[in-house]
Amino acid sequence: MPTPVRRRRSLGGQLNHLDTAVTVALALTIGVLGVLDVVNAATVAAATLATLALLATTLAGERRQLGRVVRLLDRTARMMRHLPAQAGGALLRASTSGADVDLTDADDIAMVGVTLGRTLRNRADQIDRRLAAGARVRITLIDPATSAPAEAARRATLPDDRDIFVNRVRPTLDLLRELALTDRPGGGRLEVRLLPFVPASGMILLDAGDDTGRIHVDLYSHRPAAREPMLLVTAASAQWYRHFREEFEHLWAHGRPVDLTAGPPGRTAEAA
Repeated sequence: MPTPVRRRRSLGGQLNHLDTAVTVALALTIGVLGVLDVVNAATVAAATLATLALLATTLAGERRQLGRVVRLLDRTARMMRHLPAQAGGALLRASTSGADVDLTDADDIAMVGVTLGRTLRNRADQIDRRLAAGARVRITLIDPATSAPAEAARRATLPDDRDIFVNRVRPTLDLLRELALTDRPGGGRLEVRLLPFVPASGMILLDAGDDTGRIHVDLYSHRPAAREPMLLVTAASAQWYRHFREEFEHLWAHGRPVDLTAGPPGRTAEAA
């Protein structure tokens, strides 16, 4: 049995068709009467005005429907504007190490990676501006004082080059320290934690607690010969959006907090 809503929609559609039929019938009638000179010009003019009024009413209803469609399309466009261009149905594109990630309006920024060297260099200025605007920024990377650098070297088939990753982490921590010590208004918070293991993927989360947030996921490869793939996840894919958001929180909970304002340059100290 049709529901009341469906009955109303069906009735509305029938009325719209009735309006159109009546308008066409009146127009034809007026035209015939005018041509045959059955009625005088004043009557034809009055009938014409009445028909135009009915036509205007019909068009107004259609404009309201069009307005609803436009609003729906606009909302859909806002959700899709951050999706990457896709070719042949592919969901992945080449990673740019954060070079094309726009932090302009983000109030909650979270990043996780091995050393995050290029990512933070690419986005240091924007991070500084977001901190000045009061944003919260959380950064997670490997702990150079643990076995994580050796694990990263093995993954890159460089088992004897642990120091490569240690030396990559240090400039990242120096850059983060500079950001932490910068005197700026706004009351933003920069927090850093270090992991005793290599994360399975790199992530940049922008306002991930909101339905309009975005999560950029770099999929790590074993000794990649070219740029690695990147996946952009939005709330439209609710299951995976929640998955990667919870994955970051899990990594964050297992990280070692770092006080970037303590210790001499080039070193970090554990937060009390």
